[in-house]
Amino acid sequence: MEKLTIRHLQEGYRRQAFTIEEVIDQLLVRIEEFADYNIWLHVLDKAEIMTYVKELEAAGPQNKPLWGIPFAIKDNIDLAKVPTTAACPAFSYIPEESAVVVQQLIQAGAIPIGKTNMDQFATGLVGTRSPHGATKNALNPELISGGSSSGSAVAVALGQVCFSLGTDTAGSGRVPAALNNIIGYKAALDSYSTKGVVPACESLDCVSVFGNTIEDIQLIDQQLASLTTKAGESNAPQKVFLPDQLEFFGPFAKLYELSWKQTVTYFKENAEVELISMAEIQQVARSLYEGPFVVEREVAIGDFASQHPEAIIGPLATILKQAQQTDYSAKQLFEAQHFCQQVEAKVKHQLRGSLLLLPTCTGTWRIDQVMADPIFTNSQMGLYTNHCNLLNLSAIALPSPVDSKLPFGITLFSVPEEESLLKSYAAAIEKAQQKTKLVVCGLHMRGFPLEKDLLAHGAEFYGEAKTANSYRLYEVKTEVRKPALVKCEDHSAKLKSKFGRSLMRR
Repeated sequence: MEKLTIRHLQEGYRRQAFTIEEVIDQLLVRIEEFADYNIWLHVLDKAEIMTYVKELEAAGPQNKPLWGIPFAIKDNIDLAKVPTTAACPAFSYIPEESAVVVQQLIQAGAIPIGKTNMDQFATGLVGTRSPHGATKNALNPELISGGSSSGSAVAVALGQVCFSLGTDTAGSGRVPAALNNIIGYKAALDSYSTKGVVPACESLDCVSVFGNTIEDIQLIDQQLASLTTKAGESNAPQKVFLPDQLEFFGPFAKLYELSWKQTVTYFKENAEVELISMAEIQQVARSLYEGPFVVEREVAIGDFASQHPEAIIGPLATILKQAQQTDYSAKQLFEAQHFCQQVEAKVKHQLRGSLLLLPTCTGTWRIDQVMADPIFTNSQMGLYTNHCNLLNLSAIALPSPVDSKLPFGITLFSVPEEESLLKSYAAAIEKAQQKTKLVVCGLHMRGFPLEKDLLAHGAEFYGEAKTANSYRLYEVKTEVRKPALVKCEDHSAKLKSKFGRSLMRR
């Protein structure tokens, strides 16, 4: 499925290659094609969408950086006059106003398409915790899509929208990006407004963005960010910190471990790397669900869950019950907060001018495996994401810079003040991934006259190759001598007389 980018649509609009209405028609067809993927909970009908379109067409694209760009909204974020359910029908309400972030995007010219499926009340990293069914992975429908922002991520990955909004408390804006081969961005705490967002763990909740390019992510960030970060002097980090230890899990653990080893090799060849101790970072990560912070989940939805127990999906009910049965004291809460603050200060001191690199996930599961063991499998998905908001780090999840046989991604972390470094380095990685290996023969080869044309376009020499014995390289007798690579087999003599003298095979 073709993925959409903002640049592609903007260029098409500029050239009048298509209209906004034609784009909307095509997207509605794509949405219908994947109806069994459980991506959407509410799709606006065409008439509703066209009310936004007509306003845009009347205003024109001036001062509308997102003019005509379709986007999706996770169903715990308000869109005016459309039900917000947080994947719990009994919780449904119809807001009079859109969430602040949605208002900002609409004001910039973006067009909402609808509300997407999610792990109920944004509690989960697997994408299976919804009464509307598990959202299927865009790359392999047998695998989990990741949560809780599952529908938002898959909608982008399948080209149904250009970008989407998710939320991120424990990794929900990063895990689905990794598992669907797209980009997930989570700015620092309080960078984006959470007014109009159903709370999950209110002190840690963030709105996140999914897209297909760093360029798109940066443009969305410009519309949403309430905090500004100064551009750094360098687009490259002083160091990239790698974890001193990792745990791999699940049925694909060996493939994930191989992908990570290849990733480490890639960064050792392209950056100055140094190991960082993971012991205290992991202790922080565990405290999110194994310490007093878990009680905030019960604070957010405990009263509703007590009044509507039949509406709460099984794994969430288990988590809420565990939270209710805990007997954490105020002293224990302050101790946990102070420990997180101490680790935050230490980690941020190390990361000044540098970045932390972790695999977004070190394994994944099939949907049936998660359904069979929903608590343990989910906990494994957050091994290297849960620490992020507790330490108030900014993060961007990227597709792997190395070839992988499975959905595998990496996450870069920075201090909030250096988000510009985070995004610029992510863009450099993206650019490197876009390079294509090109085999040339004749005058474009290394040392030959036309090599300069390739170098002028940023080509880099990779290595030499040889043709099979059945091929020969000929010089064509044209006004400007040109090469021709021809498969000869038994016709070598005839071809030689037709094309001219043979050049040395290379």
